[in-house]
Amino acid sequence: MKMKYLSSFLFLFILIGCEEKIEYPASESIDLFDIEVGKPFPIKPLFAGEHRGTLPVIMFSVPLPENSSIKAVNDFKVQISRDSGLISHVSFQRAYSSLESCKNEVDTLSSLVKSKFQVQNESSNYSTFEALSGDVEFDIYCSVAEGSPYHDLRFLMSSKKLRLKYEKQMKSLTSSS
Repeated sequence: MKMKYLSSFLFLFILIGCEEKIEYPASESIDLFDIEVGKPFPIKPLFAGEHRGTLPVIMFSVPLPENSSIKAVNDFKVQISRDSGLISHVSFQRAYSSLESCKNEVDTLSSLVKSKFQVQNESSNYSTFEALSGDVEFDIYCSVAEGSPYHDLRFLMSSKKLRLKYEKQMKSLTSSS
């Protein structure tokens, strides 16, 4: 009787071992400042579906590499225009318990932006940094949501051209409803 179970187990083990395995390629992490807004995403998607939702964009999260110069977060969001396949913007946010901590991160991030991009126009005040480098816009600021006891750091790097196109598409979607 014991032998019967053993042979059944062995058969099952062989059957499972011979089963065709589907393996996905290991996804790479990519540093936020290596992303080029207005260009296609540099890493092939695991799943490239044909779903055509009502929104004109696709959004997903991207892990930062361990050696990233950005220490405030572990990942960021990418938004891609459905019709062109181009990155329209990259963003992240993080909550801080004090405005001073949030402001310090705005200063750190604005310094990183200035060191990595040729910033033509910039404006900043106590907790806000805005800059333009060619078609790339940067908005880095601290805010407080209604009812929240915390300060939110918000980072946005976007293609000005694609942002304006997206805003126009969203306006036509909402006005036709």
